Amino acid sequence: MMENYESIFWLCCSIPLVNFFIAYLVFAQMTVHPIEKKIKASGGSIPQWDNMGMRIPSYAVAMLLPVKVKAAQAIDEDSVQKFTS
Repeated sequence: MMENYESIFWLCCSIPLVNFFIAYLVFAQMTVHPIEKKIKASGGSIPQWDNMGMRIPSYAVAMLLPVKVKAAQAIDEDSVQKFTS
């Protein structure tokens, strides 16, 4: 009886996790990559670090939130917002 609940649990956890990873990769390829190309073409600089893909959520936050904290910027939020409009 317990094995049945365990398999249901893993199924319910794995489907959203796979969906998240697919959405993450699609966002990276369809949004972040073109924005970085535009930033490079305009003479701006893009971050050279990417600690386990943490650059991608930084772009998402910069596109969604208007709050600017200059001391905590990992990317150039002004350039990201300029090229997403």
